Order: sequence, then structure tokens, then C-alpha cells
Amino acid sequence: MQENNHPKYLNPNRSISDESINLLEWDTLKTHLSSFASTKMGKRAILGFDIPSEFEVSKRLLNETIEINDLENQLEKSISFSGVFDITRNIEICSKGGVIGSSDLLEIAETISVARKLKKILLDFEKRPFISMLN
Repeated sequence: MQENNHPKYLNPNRSISDESINLLEWDTLKTHLSSFASTKMGKRAILGFDIPSEFEVSKRLLNETIEINDLENQLEKSISFSGVFDITRNIEICSKGGVIGSSDLLEIAETISVARKLKKILLDFEKRPFISMLN
């Protein structure tokens, strides 16, 4: 009989990458982090995020995180996503020639207005080159 040298928590049929993600408790971490999201879209983005497989992508994301953290520390108040709505469904309806109600139009207008304000805060190529490249 062959002796199994793997610890109990390791599955020999899984890749090293899968085991690493499992050991990091990545799904638990994402769930916890998503509880801090201020919008439903942000929560979905966090829960759907996978660890990048390429070093350069990870490095870029780290630099974006550093820039946004520095920005938050410099501002007198935190960056607010208040007034941002998930307008995906409304855009889909309108793109197919459908009609939406006035409250839906107001949500679109408010979201665009907040997006413009956030863009002014975020985009400054000299101070935040990585975030500015997202434009």
C-alpha cells in the first residue's frame, strides 16, 4: 500500500494555483471585502474578481490601489459613490428601442453626473498615471 505524503488539506488532483487560492481562502476574503462596497455593482465586481495569472496585471492593479489609497488619504473626505445607480438594465432597454420611466431617466442622469465628478477627482496623469490610463 502506498503512503500518502500530502497533508490532509491538499488534494493531489488540484493544481498548485488552485491549492494556493484555497489556502488563501480567496472566496472568504472576497466576501468580507465586498461587505465594504458602497454599490451593488462594486460588490458584484469584488465577488467576481479572480487573481490575475500574469505578474504585469497584478503589478498594475497594485499600483492603481496605491494611487487610490494615496488619493483617499489626501482628500478631506472619502470618495463617495452616492448617487451611482446600476443603469445596465435601463441602457439595455433603451439600446433595443424600448422606453423607460422618468425615474429611470433620473437615475441615468444622476449616475452620469456623479461619474463626471469622480472623473475630475481621479484623473490626473501626473499624480495618478495608472488610474488615469483607465480613461
